[in-house]
Amino acid sequence: MRRPFLLLLLLILTVNIVVSSPQKVYQVTISAPAVIQTENGTAGVLSNLTVTVAYPGSGKVYFSAEPLTDVDTQGSARVAAFVACYLLGKDLNSYDFFYLMSSKSMIIGGPSAGAAMTVATMAALMEIQPRGDVVMTGMINPDGTIGPVGGIPDKLRAAAEGGAKIFLIPAGQRVVTESRVQRTTIGIITVTRTVQSSVDLVDLGKKLGVDVVEVSNVADAFKYFTGMKIEMPEVQKVELPSDVKKAISSWVDMYLNNASSMNRKSMDLASKLSSSQRSYISYLVSESEKYAKNASDLINRGFYYTAASAAFQSAFYSERAYETALYLTEGKSAFERIFKDVNLSLNELYKEIVGLKPSLEGIDVLSAAWIRYYDARRNLDLSSSAYSNGAILDSSTWGGIQYGAISYLAYAKWRAITAKTWLSLYKQGTLMSQTSLKSMADTMLYGAETSSSYAYTLYSGASSALLDESQQRLIDARDAYSAGNYVGALGLSIEAISDATTAIHAVYYTDVSTVMDSVRKSALEAISRAKSRGLEPLLAMSYYELASFYEKSDPLTSLSLYEMSAISAMSLEIASRSKGYQVNLTPTVISPPQNRTVNRTVEKVTVPSLDNYLLMAACFLLGLMLGMLIRRR
Repeated sequence: MRRPFLLLLLLILTVNIVVSSPQKVYQVTISAPAVIQTENGTAGVLSNLTVTVAYPGSGKVYFSAEPLTDVDTQGSARVAAFVACYLLGKDLNSYDFFYLMSSKSMIIGGPSAGAAMTVATMAALMEIQPRGDVVMTGMINPDGTIGPVGGIPDKLRAAAEGGAKIFLIPAGQRVVTESRVQRTTIGIITVTRTVQSSVDLVDLGKKLGVDVVEVSNVADAFKYFTGMKIEMPEVQKVELPSDVKKAISSWVDMYLNNASSMNRKSMDLASKLSSSQRSYISYLVSESEKYAKNASDLINRGFYYTAASAAFQSAFYSERAYETALYLTEGKSAFERIFKDVNLSLNELYKEIVGLKPSLEGIDVLSAAWIRYYDARRNLDLSSSAYSNGAILDSSTWGGIQYGAISYLAYAKWRAITAKTWLSLYKQGTLMSQTSLKSMADTMLYGAETSSSYAYTLYSGASSALLDESQQRLIDARDAYSAGNYVGALGLSIEAISDATTAIHAVYYTDVSTVMDSVRKSALEAISRAKSRGLEPLLAMSYYELASFYEKSDPLTSLSLYEMSAISAMSLEIASRSKGYQVNLTPTVISPPQNRTVNRTVEKVTVPSLDNYLLMAACFLLGLMLGMLIRRR
């Protein structure tokens, strides 16, 4: 009697465990337009995008494609999950995400389904059925904005054939250039040529019976798919805290005092040099003084971080002047002595940053310090390489000035100093888990891989300072991640993403003013959202200030800075979540009326999780063991 009773009890416990912790799964399938290659050029097709969200989960993101696609689309899936959770106030690490892209043809790679992935993920998370007559194209940026893509006319035609009534495109891409293959037969000879023409997508849509709408971010796109609007917190004024302003003012004073002192020493040494050498030293000193004046003016105008940037440039030029004058008067020993000192200071800096624990209150500061550390270390390596090749002084090239070992060394020295000044703002507070940091670093590194890879493909070997910088940041981010430095990998990846996406905008010649408005708004909302949760996104606010200063004089730099501002604030805010929070959704009217002719399926099921199956197996084995023990007795 005792043996059957024990077995029955074990069976009841197993069933209770499995039934008590089910995994809820919600699935959404929408149509996503893509481009295929044909003998007559390119053509559009509709592929099926299926997004499955499982709860509870652990933040895993899975991607599969039929036929296989490239890393651009795979990386977009992870960014889509990140953005969807951010916008809806969900905890990324509480869900698992499964993406399946299927098409009848081998589609051309690219991240153009990223925005659609994000909207579908949001719909699955909210268990909302998306409209079937809305189709969209566009890459997803980690700040929630929609980036430019190619082949839109072909995709629009495919969407129209599939029954779409609304076609969403990235803001700034209403007018695009389309390439078509034309063949002319003259006797037995066929001449093939590619003809380019300008296409107004709104006009083309009207001819096809489709309303073409420009959308700047996925929150706007979500309205068209679901009729629901995400309520954002009231936008707050972006202004650094008074104690931070005071600290930055002290940085500026320190930078400028050092610059002034070195300029005097440089001119004293220059008096012993030839006229041409003295002229070059004077040029560097004058540049230093120009930046110093700018820094003082900016402080008075309330641009604190921008002033610190100008003061850094002043110190950098003064250091170049001093090290150059010292080298010209004392020789290589002077350079080697300074190089040794900078290398030693970088080693000490590394130990100092590593010794500080990542916290919600200090992660911004640590991220800024790590970015500057890696920048300084890279320039020190460049200095060493240039020195080994005999390129100690700067040289004139067709493209401008090629830095020599001294300029790289001067930059490394002062970049390390800026890292230490950022560390002065560090605050120990709520410690962050390595799991959470790794998850965010994973997402941003994937995003950096995706955007940099896509930009590299678009440039096809052409030079771009933004793309080069993005590639280098990506290399540094990989190194940091491999070393387990997730805070550094996070910050470096954000900068890589920002530079790459800005380079992509430059390729597509999108309407910069439209894009600027969108990214600026995204940054402002992200900062406001972080502040509404009691956070101080110092790095994001600093980037925002610098972006606003450069908006008219250097739009591309400004765009990149706004991107960094938005993603930095988003990362900080999403890191503060443990179980998410409620986001308000309000109905909104979207016309024309729905006409669900595009394939769409929504499925909601409840199944045991994989962990439960493993638990069942363990209990089964335990039951067998107990049975054997009882039998032996």
